[in-house]
Amino acid sequence: RAVLVLPPHWQTAVWLMACWYAGLEAVPVDAADFEPGRLDGPYLLVAAEEVLDGMLTDTGAEEIVGLSLHALGGALAECPPGVVDYAIEVRAHGDRFVPAPGVTPETRVLSVTNTTLTGAELVEAARETAGKWALDAGDRVLVDMPFTTLDGLLVGLLAPLASGASVIIQRNFDESTLDRRITVEHVTAVAGAPGWNDATGRVRRLL
Repeated sequence: RAVLVLPPHWQTAVWLMACWYAGLEAVPVDAADFEPGRLDGPYLLVAAEEVLDGMLTDTGAEEIVGLSLHALGGALAECPPGVVDYAIEVRAHGDRFVPAPGVTPETRVLSVTNTTLTGAELVEAARETAGKWALDAGDRVLVDMPFTTLDGLLVGLLAPLASGASVIIQRNFDESTLDRRITVEHVTAVAGAPGWNDATGRVRRLL
């Protein structure tokens, strides 16, 4: 398993997809809800720099990876002893990856909000969500939803992927600039933005 203590971010999406390609069960959690040492069994702990200090006491993690979440993928400002700096580590790896033969559609890939899904179940849920909101390859979805809930993952990442749509991941919306962002980004649907809808997975179509 890989426990991901990460906010909505393009690097979070990278880690989720990497876990699924490698056959790991991704466990995205909110930093406020995570209690170091409370999980059973071996796991990899992946944490954002902003919460990394609080993760260092987790004796249950086999390895801790830190992400700076810099826009251009920069390194941690200061890497604590025993922590792997993802931005530095990933540079040594090639762009090609072949998943292990044991990774199948029945492999458990996600545990979130008291729900565990296989790869096949996750893909089906993504397709159903894309159909529910009539998303297609021409859509550009602006989202402000956590990837620590199933609704957030489906609406903010997986349904757009399943439909070929694009996603604009936004943290901490500035409502004063939201209209301009929608215009500049050619947004066709919004999910989770304050004043537009709630964060429960409801999508508001603009076009």
